[in-house]
Parts: sequence; C-alpha cells; structure tokens
Amino acid sequence: MILNLSQIAEFSGGKLYGNGEIEVKGFFTDSRKAEPGKMFVAIKGENTDGHKYIPNVIEAGCKACFSQVKLPEELNINYVLVDDSVAALQKCATECRKKIKAPIIGITGSVGKTTTKEIVSLALSSALNVNKTEGNANGQIGLPQMIMKTESDHNVCVFEMGMSYPGEMKRLADMAKPNIAIMTNIGVSHIEFHGSRENIMAEKIRIADYIAESGTIFVNGDDDLLCTLKDKHASGEVRPVVVTFGTNPNCDFVATNIRDNGIGTQFTYLMGKKSHEVYLPVLGMHNVRNALAALAVAEYLGLDINKVIEALATYKSPDMRGGIKKVNNITFIDDTYNASPDSMVSSIDVLAGFKGRRIAVLSDMLELGTYSEKGHREVGEAASKKQIDFLVAVGNEAEFIYDGFDCPEKSEYFKTNSEANAFLETFVKSGDTLLIKGSRGMHTEEILNHLCERFA
Repeated sequence: MILNLSQIAEFSGGKLYGNGEIEVKGFFTDSRKAEPGKMFVAIKGENTDGHKYIPNVIEAGCKACFSQVKLPEELNINYVLVDDSVAALQKCATECRKKIKAPIIGITGSVGKTTTKEIVSLALSSALNVNKTEGNANGQIGLPQMIMKTESDHNVCVFEMGMSYPGEMKRLADMAKPNIAIMTNIGVSHIEFHGSRENIMAEKIRIADYIAESGTIFVNGDDDLLCTLKDKHASGEVRPVVVTFGTNPNCDFVATNIRDNGIGTQFTYLMGKKSHEVYLPVLGMHNVRNALAALAVAEYLGLDINKVIEALATYKSPDMRGGIKKVNNITFIDDTYNASPDSMVSSIDVLAGFKGRRIAVLSDMLELGTYSEKGHREVGEAASKKQIDFLVAVGNEAEFIYDGFDCPEKSEYFKTNSEANAFLETFVKSGDTLLIKGSRGMHTEEILNHLCERFA
C-alpha cells in the first residue's frame, strides 16, 4: 500500500515537515533494515532511542520518518512530527484498514500462533494470493506494518495477533478488524499479567470484537476453555458463530486415525460425512490441530480441499520451531524460539515418539509469574510420564523442571548454557535424539549450535 507523506500526516494527526508528495512503500523500526522508499519509525524505548539512528537511515537512502522531536534542518529528511510514534503508526494502519477489501483472518492463542499462521497461509495459497504476517510481527508495532503491506491484489490476509498485557488485544482488533478468527489454545503464557487462564481467554476473545454475527471464530475444540465458546455463542455471550476443530469426535472438523512415521504425520480428516487423508511432513499433535484449522478455514472460503491437502504436504517448519536436524546420526529437534508449559509438553510428546536414547534439554520458561514453580515442575513431571531417557535442565527456574523429573540418576541440572554444553558434548552419542527448548531470553540456540558444530 503506497501512501504519500501528506496522507500519513493526516492519518496520524502529526505535523508535516518537508515534501508531502514523497511516497512511502512501507515502514520499519529497526535502523539496520533501512531501505529507500520506506519510512523510519523512530521510537523512544526503554533501552534505546531510535531518534539517534535517523542519520544512519538517511545514509541508507531513507527519505522520510516519524519523529517525536523536532529535527535539525541540516539532517535534510522529510518527517512527520508526532507525540507518540507507535500511536501514529497505529492510526495510519487503522485508516489503511478501511481500504482493504480482502478478508482478514486473525490468529491468536497462547502458543502456536506463528506455526498456525504458516500452515493456514500455505493452505490458502493453493488458490489465493495471501498477505501474511512476516516472522512474528504480531504486536502493537508489527501488526500495523503488516496491515499497511496489504496490496489490492491480495485475496486474503492472515495476521497473527499476539498480546502480553491486558488491553492489548482490543488495540489490535481496533486496527485489524478481522472478519474471521482462529484461536489455537488458552495456556499460561503471560499469566503473570492476567492472573488466570480464564482472564487470558477473556482478553483473547476481544479478537472477535469486529466480527459480525454472521462471521465465524474457529477454535481448538480440544482446549478445555475454548470448547466452552460454543455454549457462550448459544447463550448470546459470544456473537459470531463458533466452529470447533480437534481430535474430539464432537468437534465440527475432526482428525482421527493419527499416525507418524518418524518424519511426518498422517491422519484422516473428517467434516460431516466427508473424509480425506492428509499428510504433514512434520510431527506433533499441535501440528495436526493447526492443519485442521487450515482445512476448516479453507472449507469456509470455498477452496478446493484436494488442492489444500496437496499444499499441506509441502509444509516446512519455520526456523527454531520444531524442525528436525540430523548431524552424523544424531537427531536434534530445534524448538529454541520460545517456550511455555503447554508448548514444552507438546514438544516432549514429539520427542517421546523417537527411537533410541531420547534426551530433553529444557531451559527456563519466562513470564509465568507466581505460576513459574508449578509450571516448571509440571514440565518435569511430563518428561517423567513420557519416559524420556535423560533430562538436562538449564537456568534458574529450570531447577524446578529437574525437581519434577522423578529419576535423579537420569538427569542433570546446570545454571548456564556453557555448563550444559560441556556436559552434552561428552554425553551425547550416535543414535541419540535431543529436544532443545527454552524461552527466547534463554538463548537455547547456543546449545544447539554448539552441539551441531561439535558433532559435524
């Protein structure tokens, strides 16, 4: 979507300095990603002030920016002066949303949003031109940029909508106004800011604020809270139609006869009296549910389901989100992007399906607040129940994972990644499978990268 600087000033309520005819073909907030034709959003953050990078983006060819301070004329950049650069970006996105005719699908949930977005986008791309969230640009800064990347030839938009704090989903819904919503699960991610899973669901259901009564929310019917939304719709508490997907036979879209071959998953997809065989080249029940969400939305949009199934068979996991790497007969499950108790347990389930010695390398899960000790212990208990052969716990809170695992002789606890690496490089042997997972702030990819280099 191309805007000129005069339009941006009008939409944002800011004051224009410079040439209002300058055309903007996108926005960016990271000065290292400066491109000619895009507009820099200078943000004053807790750790750094984006305004100090304005000379850098000018040098890279950027000719326009949002600024919260009046800039010296000698900088020679066109800009819009605003009180709050993030709010200005969001105001522009809200105005641009009015021009989008393609349906917008909003995806939310405690875990799995990015993977669901990728699978749904792949399924719909079998027939449609899809604008999807890039990476995990799903929040207060990323979502408005994705909205404004929508072009007239896009047939559908698939946007992640992620929130951490109360009130954030309302702001996202105000901007995106999705026509369709997908809710993957209600877990305990960010529970320290909400207090309970019920409060998390109450926040996430705000994604449906702008969906009409004739619209639809697709929800994971295997989730104990989301499955209640059908009754809430029947009682008038939730306006849009609620459609369920899952392994429960009472769901509207069902996966049954699920089996894996060590590298992929086959299942029978049921919708009413129709059935189809579906193959995904990835493992895990969470991916089966993601595929069901994609199939359900594809049916809703009237796509050829056979072509959708063909597309799903080509799926590849995003980096650091459960992909399989093999190095000299050692298998690594790279799930280093992030972690919560729910996603930890899902990944342990995947590990349990492998042959040979199964080693779980698990690090801290952050932002759990008062739930942290209980959540970490539950992960250790889940690893015990799945009879994981060896556990390596890494970090401060991960000591509770270690405590929850019932075989001290088959586990080790370390404070740091480097300590874990020193142990693993002599402990791991040919034929082993390692799951490596932790919250983003724990940088568990350091363990993965070290071991891949060590055994290459």
